[in-house]
Amino acid sequence: MQNLVERMVILAEGDRLGMADLPVNLFSMDQLKQEKSKEVVEKAEIPQATFTRKSLQNIERMEIEAALRRNGWVQVRAARELGLTERQIGYRIKKYGLNRYESFR
Repeated sequence: MQNLVERMVILAEGDRLGMADLPVNLFSMDQLKQEKSKEVVEKAEIPQATFTRKSLQNIERMEIEAALRRNGWVQVRAARELGLTERQIGYRIKKYGLNRYESFR
């Protein structure tokens, strides 16, 4: 996750990160087209907000939770998928207060 954000910052054309700066393989093409069209409308109406530390933490939390769900909450597999060690994913689960049973609500 950290590498992804660093890569996005380095490759971004402007001062701010937007949906267009995300790698294409994170979204299906239809979803990306919809987001780009929304982004054009938002830019015309309201100044674009910058990413904040909190929003990056929310993204990380959602990605970790999604990986855990995809792997049946087997931390070793989810960590491997995300490129983390077992210790790192355990730390993040504790940091974000993720719970196996609450994630399926």
